Amino acid sequence: MLYCSDLGPKFDLELLRSKPKVHLKRDKFERCCLAAKSAIDFVVRDCWCQSSDVIGGDARLISFVYYLLYRKRLEIPNSQIEHVRKSFYPLGFTRPFARNGDS
Repeated sequence: MLYCSDLGPKFDLELLRSKPKVHLKRDKFERCCLAAKSAIDFVVRDCWCQSSDVIGGDARLISFVYYLLYRKRLEIPNSQIEHVRKSFYPLGFTRPFARNGDS
């Protein structure tokens, strides 16, 4: 939610307590949840990954949630599915092959 609200990836209490930032997160919360659902649907339906063990953790989906959050219809266009799928696999499979894949 922090990343999708353009607040950065770090957990900073001072940043989170400011009133304008709270409103920013509140305004984007529902759409962010819908984008996360859409990202999971994409991974299951179009990338054929049925297990979270294969994906390597929910952090792998952050960039896809962010991308979908700013799409008008919260979905990947049919013309881009192949390109997005090709970007998903290297991100999803770095964990089994690298010690510090999240880096």
